[in-house]
Amino acid sequence: MQATARRLSVVSATSCPRRRLIRDVRPTDSTMRGKSDKLFKDASSAWDSGELGRAFELFSQAAQAGDASCQLNLGYFYDCGLHVSRDERLARHWYHQAYRQGQASAASNIATLYRDAHDYGRMIWWWRAAIRMGDGDALLELGRCYESGRGVPIDRDRAADCYVRLLASPYTTEASREAAEDRLRQLRSLASGHPQPA
Repeated sequence: MQATARRLSVVSATSCPRRRLIRDVRPTDSTMRGKSDKLFKDASSAWDSGELGRAFELFSQAAQAGDASCQLNLGYFYDCGLHVSRDERLARHWYHQAYRQGQASAASNIATLYRDAHDYGRMIWWWRAAIRMGDGDALLELGRCYESGRGVPIDRDRAADCYVRLLASPYTTEASREAAEDRLRQLRSLASGHPQPA
């Protein structure tokens, strides 16, 4: 069975900053078709129309059946407390399930959970995992870590390398591209001895 991969539409979450979820476009291999595809579409429609309870139930059904996109989104519901009480343990569980099926955004969301818990060693590991899986936006977070010394020694050259790699990646959001360009300008300004105001 050969899968035809299309780029997933990843959007930044508004109610849960710096977390990502899957909306709209999904992989086209045959394992992702049929009932879970319909559940995903129906859940996304319910979510878009503000029916969070229905969206949660539909994402839950498909996630339990093994749909990776729905596992990621279900983790997001638990992570942000959408329609349910916020539950970091269940969020991490569903993100792990999605990660095991190749969802790079799940690795980024796990990194964010560790960042919020101030567990910077694990945070770095998960952002690197997301990068290895092709998540260009995770390069922004890793670059920020190299600038601030969170979880890694301060290294502005490595930070700049992360931003340059992000700009070369086709798998980034416009907001991450703009932030990387800004960080590169700031780093170059510092290196030249003429810092610019933030």
